[in-house]
Formats: sequence, C-alpha cells, structure tokens
Amino acid sequence: MKKSSPSFKWRDELRLRLVSIITEVMKEGNFTDSSFKKTTWDNIVKKFNNDSNIINATKSQLQSEVSKTKKEYLNYKLIKKYL
Repeated sequence: MKKSSPSFKWRDELRLRLVSIITEVMKEGNFTDSSFKKTTWDNIVKKFNNDSNIINATKSQLQSEVSKTKKEYLNYKLIKKYL
C-alpha cells in the first residue's frame, strides 16, 4: 500500500511560487511534448520545497496543482471571451 503524502493548504503565495518555477523551467527549454520529463519534475519539486521552507510537497501534489491551475486558467479565458 502506498503511503499518503501529508496535505497542505495551497495559499496564493505557494501557487505563485509554483507558477514562477514552472515558467522559469519552460524558459530554460525544459518542456517537451507539452509535459516535463521526470528529472525536470524532480528539479521543480526540489526548487519548490527549498523555496517554501516548511512545505514538503510531493511531485504528485505539484502536478495536481498545475493541472488544476491550467483548468482554471482555460475556464477563465473561455468566460472572458464571452463577456
């Protein structure tokens, strides 16, 4: 049985930090086929956890938040288009 990761509350500053790291990684060219390689995700997790001091997020937690944020952004763009 897989151990569950401790959860934490996604605060705005944590989301902004994650988006900043993802943007930085993409600018460096570490984004292929609309996804990140395992080693790139490992680096994202390491940077996020180092910058966040207390948080010890897992790769799956960060991937889930990125997916959720993408969906929210796409919904925002769709709504904005019809306003």
